[in-house]
Amino acid sequence: MIYCMKYIDEYRDKKITDKLVNRIKESVDGDYTFLEVCGGHTAAIHRFGIPSLIPRNISLISGPGCPVCVTGTDFIDKAIAYSSSQDYIITTFGDLVRIPGSGSSLEKEKAAGADIRIVFSGLEALDIARKNPGRNVIFLGIGFETTAPGTAVTIMQAAKESIKNFFVLSAHKIMPPAMEVIIEDGVRLNGFICPGHVATITGSSAFRFIPQKYKIGCVVTGFEPVDVLHAILMLINQANRNKPDIEIQYRRAVTTEGNIIVLKHMKNVFETCDAVWRGFGIIPSSGLAIRRKFERFDADKVFPVDIEYHEDNRLCICGEILRGLKIPTDCTLFGPLGNHAVAVLGARNNLSFTSPVISDCASLNHMIHSILDKCDEIHFMRDLTRGGLVAVLNELKDIIRSGINIDEESVPVDDPVTGLCEVLGFDPLYLANEGKVLTVAGDEEHRKVLEIMRSSPEGEQSAIIGEIVLDERNQVILNTSTGGKRIIDMPTGMQLPRIC
Repeated sequence: MIYCMKYIDEYRDKKITDKLVNRIKESVDGDYTFLEVCGGHTAAIHRFGIPSLIPRNISLISGPGCPVCVTGTDFIDKAIAYSSSQDYIITTFGDLVRIPGSGSSLEKEKAAGADIRIVFSGLEALDIARKNPGRNVIFLGIGFETTAPGTAVTIMQAAKESIKNFFVLSAHKIMPPAMEVIIEDGVRLNGFICPGHVATITGSSAFRFIPQKYKIGCVVTGFEPVDVLHAILMLINQANRNKPDIEIQYRRAVTTEGNIIVLKHMKNVFETCDAVWRGFGIIPSSGLAIRRKFERFDADKVFPVDIEYHEDNRLCICGEILRGLKIPTDCTLFGPLGNHAVAVLGARNNLSFTSPVISDCASLNHMIHSILDKCDEIHFMRDLTRGGLVAVLNELKDIIRSGINIDEESVPVDDPVTGLCEVLGFDPLYLANEGKVLTVAGDEEHRKVLEIMRSSPEGEQSAIIGEIVLDERNQVILNTSTGGKRIIDMPTGMQLPRIC
């Protein structure tokens, strides 16, 4: 049973975020550079438009916090090599399938016929092994201290059941050694926004060496806008007092000592090893290898495969970006909504919800006919199918060659859809719909159009969500619920479940 999340309002309360922003502005006394090392923080900072809220002399850098982004080419190449044989079923978290190897990706191999399946946990992969006793099932174990326990428990369960066709190709990593490499590289930092999810396992004590040895402050942080802004304020105060310390902002989930039981399971199954990090090379004692007593589940040991070594693309500057030496735009290679998509996802994956999610499939011809019959200033209409609202808005701004401003709080999204999107890392603005239409009306008639829409059963939750503005940059801007701004670009492919 999946229970959709219901938020505690104060963590996204604009009044509270405004107070924190004002306190930050009052506290700044120079320039500050803070590095976060968690993919969840990267997403939250940009989703809520945090950089647009804080003074420009505060620089937020995204470090090597996404385990998928730092997974080496050699690991992807090994997984692809296994997938080329019908003897293997490859199981993986969704956000790994698009990561390029030296010549292909899991997504491309799956499209070519390889049996590659997206799972939400190691235990789901183990169940696939139970149901396919004649084939070897390899689970691609990636992630930091947050996902490694799940893999450890899965291996222990496989041993308990004596399952002989389940294996793990481990690329699990631990975060503190990478943080130390960044410091040793000489990146000038005033503080770390430490990963809250990792610290729920390790405890804040895992980062204590940073203020003690390197005199750089650390704050373990949650993932809502209030959490991030509060952490920035705490780090500013540490820097201003010149008293670096390890503090816990995310007290509702993190303790000093961490989860003792989970740490015990990890230690039982894994031991530290040197590991390859994309953009970094080998970082000593930063990986987690399967211990000898469980090596019968180690795909690397049971099915050794030789792959040809390939150098990373010389134009790629991932390492410099993850170290905080460059930003993504320096790279020359850079580059209620959602009900239907969530309902289909639930049906396909046997997900159940405490509140029902029903597809919005509907015929809108009567409502549209009424709008066109009664209104004269209708300039544009489009259904919000593949690519969702964002795709249509980006197509529209290219047609009109102007900017579009959207108010996040005005966009109707049902609570169950929001909840599942948070669990899986989806953005409802990009999800497909089958009973929604975007209408652009003139200033004199937009209220009349809304009234007609809401008088129809299919349009009861219709809303005015934004406006077209004169903007030479030709961008779609989302005004976030916390008062920040972010650019919402055209989707580049299908959304996939992610682990960070």
